[in-house]
Amino acid sequence: MTERSDAMTDVEPAAPGAPEHDPKGADVGNAPSTSGGPGADARRRRAGAGGGGVAEHAVLGLLALAPSAGHGYDLARHFASGRPLGAVIRLAPGMLYHHLKKLEGAGWASAVTEETPGRPGRPARQVYAVTPAGEAELRRWLTEPVARTREVRIDFLVKLYLARWAPDGAAVVARLVAEQRATLVGLEESLRRQLAARPAGAGPATEGASPTPGARFDADFGRLVLELRLAQTHAALGWLDRVEMGAGWGSAAEETGK
Repeated sequence: MTERSDAMTDVEPAAPGAPEHDPKGADVGNAPSTSGGPGADARRRRAGAGGGGVAEHAVLGLLALAPSAGHGYDLARHFASGRPLGAVIRLAPGMLYHHLKKLEGAGWASAVTEETPGRPGRPARQVYAVTPAGEAELRRWLTEPVARTREVRIDFLVKLYLARWAPDGAAVVARLVAEQRATLVGLEESLRRQLAARPAGAGPATEGASPTPGARFDADFGRLVLELRLAQTHAALGWLDRVEMGAGWGSAAEETGK
């Protein structure tokens, strides 16, 4: 079952077999102080100051980088089943204008009304474009690694997809991957230290007394959570090796001639 939150109810898991996304933002084990490795707290503060979630940044990136992405219909095609971005997140078409309005309100996008000559009876449509402030925000977001391993499944994949559309896509991808690796290495080291300090079956106990069965269960369960997080982080680092092997991909902008 995928957890939902009021903050991002429009972002749905992709099709079966694609990654899931838990939009709540609470890390497994409620240990935010150790999630994301060195610098994670500073990155969270910057993200909070900038505002906007992965959905808004996905739309912002398409406006700035992808060809023929200025109208809601054009944007919706990128999130459709069978499209690369649609394999990562499923963004409900009815919510696209909501996100566009949020981008406009943040000063990251602007809208103009475009008439449809030769098509009487058809209403004028709003066409959106990224602003200089939006370009600066997108550049910040694209070059910033995610703080938690679970965010690799959605947020990092969206960053990776959009980074290829940048004019200097290969360089942006290489920097993003290097930063993400450093973050995950720091998290992996932190998790290993926590596991070493928590031997199996060693629950809290008062002086001279053995741990109670309940305390032992809690301790063992906590260790299992850490082991899972460590295994996921280790797997994510191995997957980054595969990404680095393809870091010589050309820029998608160059391939399409944008």
